[in-house]
Amino acid sequence: MQPSNTTRSSRLVLFPLLACGLCIGGEATAEEKTTSTASLTIEAGTPAGKVSPMHYGLITEEINYCYDGGLYAELVRNRAFLDDPQKPTHWSAVQAATITLDPQQPLNESISTSLRLEVATASATAPAGVSNEGYWGIPVTPETRYHARFHAKAAAGFNGPLTVAIASEDGAVIYAKA
Repeated sequence: MQPSNTTRSSRLVLFPLLACGLCIGGEATAEEKTTSTASLTIEAGTPAGKVSPMHYGLITEEINYCYDGGLYAELVRNRAFLDDPQKPTHWSAVQAATITLDPQQPLNESISTSLRLEVATASATAPAGVSNEGYWGIPVTPETRYHARFHAKAAAGFNGPLTVAIASEDGAVIYAKA
C-alpha cells in the first residue's frame, strides 16, 4: 500500500537506555596469579570514572511498550489475540459488525485463537469489518510502503471483496488501501 504524499500522522516510541558499569582495576601480584581462588575488590569510595545519573540499575522492563510495538516495530497491536483471553483487546468492530475471540478456529499451534467477525450488512458506502488501534495510532509517513498480511476464512457463500486500509481514527479519511 502506498499512502498519499500529503498525509502525515506519527507516533513517538521511546527506548529505555540501560547501562551497567563495573570497573576492575589494578595489576595482579605474583601470589595472586598462582592462587586458584579469584577475588574481587570494589573500592566504592574511589570512583574510577563519571557515570551519568540517568544510568542506574540493571533491569529490563516492558515500559511504554519498548518491546511490543517498539523493538518489534509492530503496527498492529495484539495481533495474536493474547492480551486478554476473554475479549479482543485493542480491536473494535466497524459499522454493522460484531467481533469475538474464537478458540475453536485456531490459525495454528502458536496462534490458538482467531478473531471472529460477523457482519449483518455491508456495502461499498457502508463497509463493515474490524479495526485495530495500533500503538498510539498507526504512523503514516509519505512515500512509505506498508505491507499487510492476514489469514481469513469465510462462511459458505461469501463472495465479497476484502479490503485492508489505514484510516483516520473516525474512519473519515483513508490514507492507504488495497
